[in-house]
Amino acid sequence: MAVEERHDPLDPARDRLLVSTIVPAMNEEGNIGEFCRLYADMLKTAPFEGELVFVDDGSTDGTVEKIRQAAQQYSFIKYASHQRNRGLTEALETGFSIASGEVFVFYPADLQYLPEDIPVLVSRSPRGPTCAPVGSRGSIRRSLSPMCTIGFRAGYSISRCTISIP
Repeated sequence: MAVEERHDPLDPARDRLLVSTIVPAMNEEGNIGEFCRLYADMLKTAPFEGELVFVDDGSTDGTVEKIRQAAQQYSFIKYASHQRNRGLTEALETGFSIASGEVFVFYPADLQYLPEDIPVLVSRSPRGPTCAPVGSRGSIRRSLSPMCTIGFRAGYSISRCTISIP
């Protein structure tokens, strides 16, 4: 697995919450540039700092090259690349392992959900070491239910045990 890191999470000047958006990608060459542009636009008004963590999961098109190009343009991008397709779970595990944020958000690379909604997800989620907000097929503009919050906490706690997330 190849890993490229450009964001310095230990920068002492950083005083806002750091949100890591984990984006598994397989054969998404056509979406990477637009995703990064929309993410950069979102960060301009977000009440937090962000890092975009792409995991190329064995793409056979030019996805990893598009990610490398985007990483040259945007300092908030980190990425890893799997030589072969390992599936969503392993792509997420890889993303979690290189992410530096206090909050993780999982987003698909296909632009099914737009980065402009990430601040809403983060604002609706409890802060702390067990928070992992994700998009939903329903409206994310509504408040998260207590069951969703419990589900996030349970899922993240299980992930912490199985993949050593601090």
